Amino acid sequence: MSKSMLKRVAVQKGEQSSEALFLAADNAGKVAAANVVPVPMHIKGYAPIEDGVCGFGWVIVKPAFSAFAKFLMKNSHGSKAYGGGVYVGQDCGPKA
Repeated sequence: MSKSMLKRVAVQKGEQSSEALFLAADNAGKVAAANVVPVPMHIKGYAPIEDGVCGFGWVIVKPAFSAFAKFLMKNSHGSKAYGGGVYVGQDCGPKA
């Protein structure tokens, strides 16, 4: 996330700020995922797997009672995390 994007998010208040932060972070994650260049995985006795090893990412937002965590839960962007907080990963959010 760029510094200018962070400044724009920081100026906003309340739910608008949470929405802006989520959208900025979501976009940054999508850009990073799109720019990944997989390294082929080689397993002895098998053909190379050109897509490489599988991967995933997530964040845990703590505390769960923070305004941002509440925003994530309210808008189906996250779920309760084991051990506390709100889990946000690629499997969270409204299904298309």
